[in-house]
Amino acid sequence: MGEQFTIFVFTYLLDEGYKQLANMNETLPSKGNDMELFHFLSAGPHVINYAPGILRKNLKDIEDLILNKWFVPFPPRPKAYQLDLNSDPYPSKDGFENNRRLT
Repeated sequence: MGEQFTIFVFTYLLDEGYKQLANMNETLPSKGNDMELFHFLSAGPHVINYAPGILRKNLKDIEDLILNKWFVPFPPRPKAYQLDLNSDPYPSKDGFENNRRLT
């Protein structure tokens, strides 16, 4: 019983804190695993035969997740800065011209 009471108090405090912060800032994004939520709402864990019905049922929640909470299901990968490892020294040490420099 003590463990359940502790979980209840913890959940209550989290909910109340979230409500107070949300009242101060209407655009407060909730933290969580949005990709997992999107997977669940888009019928990911279900059999493919049930997917159209589940998608129709959850369409408003998916729209809310994307439009209001700024969730991007598959964002573009950030471009990493890479060193140019194919650069050849100029002038070359062996005396021959690099083929790329001849064109």
